[in-house]
Amino acid sequence: MNFYSNKELKKIGFKSLGKNLEISKNVNFYNFSGSIGSNCRIDDFSILIGEINIGDHVHIASFNLISASKNGNVINISNFSGIGPRCYIS
Repeated sequence: MNFYSNKELKKIGFKSLGKNLEISKNVNFYNFSGSIGSNCRIDDFSILIGEINIGDHVHIASFNLISASKNGNVINISNFSGIGPRCYIS
């Protein structure tokens, strides 16, 4: 699997980056801003929109849509969380 580098993630809109990240290059970001902690993984074909803050030790499985796109909404995903495949969070 091919993962984004930290340099690429900063260009996407991450304000802060933890260590040991595995974010697939098949993940799409739209109007994205946010942060991500350490030891996180985001699998293929997920879509992240808007301001999303991800804690430490988080796994987001494939085919998810996480959207904070309306009226300045923010989504916070807590430490030690997991999101299974094919979920929609808005």
